[in-house]
Formats: sequence, C-alpha cells, structure tokens
Amino acid sequence: MKKLKRVCLCMVLYLGAQQVAASLDETDMGRDVHPLTGPRPTTEIWAAVNLPACDPLDACYTTPMKVYDASGDAYDLEMSWHHVALNPPVWQLTISSKEANDVLGPIRLTFDAGGCRTENEGPLPLKFVWGNGTNGKISQKMTLALSGAFPENSVTSYAFPFSIKSLYQDGKPKEQDLWDDVPPLEPL
Repeated sequence: MKKLKRVCLCMVLYLGAQQVAASLDETDMGRDVHPLTGPRPTTEIWAAVNLPACDPLDACYTTPMKVYDASGDAYDLEMSWHHVALNPPVWQLTISSKEANDVLGPIRLTFDAGGCRTENEGPLPLKFVWGNGTNGKISQKMTLALSGAFPENSVTSYAFPFSIKSLYQDGKPKEQDLWDDVPPLEPL
C-alpha cells in the first residue's frame, strides 16, 4: 500500500507593495509528480512562419522543436519547408523525428498573390511512435495548426526573408517546476 504523506508548502505572494503569506496543504497519494507541475504530453502544435515568395526553387528551411510524451520525455521534431513552385508559390512541409524514425508529409501549402494560403483547413492530425521512452514504445497523437484568424498567426509567403512568427506546443517536460522562476523567500 502506498504511503500517504502530507506536504505543507508555504509561500509568499506579492500583491503590489503588499506581501501576503499563504499556505497550501496537499495530500500526495504516491504520485510521482504534483498535478500542477508534472509532465504533460504535447497534443497541439501551432506554427506560423513566413516562407519567402521570391526564394529560388528548392530553397529549404528547417524549424526544430521539442515535444513531450505523457511521462515528460522530450523528443525532437523537425519541420522542413521546401519551395517547389513559383507561380503560384507552393511549399511542401515534411515533419520528421529521429526518435520515431519517421517522416510525415509532404503537406502541400499553396499561396495566393498576396502571400496568404489558399487552403485553410483545420488542424492537421499527426501521429508518431516513439521508440525509447521510459515506458517502451509510445504512440502519440498530436495536431498541427498552420492557420490562424490573422496572417500574423498563419503560415504566409510574403516577399520577406524566412521568419518564425510563432512556434508553440502545449506539452511540458517532467523536470519543469512551477517554482523554477520564483526567487528564494526572505524572512518577514
């Protein structure tokens, strides 16, 4: 039977110039991680980049990022953007992971004369099988969103250099802690 342990955590909250002392009393029932600070698997990825409309054919850019499984183990994904046609601008996206030994795609991205995507489907489903996680083989489903409400949140093809406008995933590693950025407490 798992041993219950009581954890009392005291912290100081700063509200403007006023300090307020608070305590959090929690019962931990043998879980490895705190429910607020533990790992979280990546389920959604959002990417917004500008792919240069004037680049020569076969131009290629890569966007690396980390994603996490339910145990908080990190895996490297690489998004590769390849310029395959000029008029209209067409790019292909492939997504790969060395840990999964897999490549997804190519996903065809076509743009109009103004640099906006001509197709704005919803999030794209992704699935990788990681081979070296702490729990053996792990099958993980995620979605990739390339379109937002505004061009600033979408993949575009303007006559500007390649740029990453935003890149986000909702997972969290096991070593990340809510208190990492909190300075040590000083006596009152």
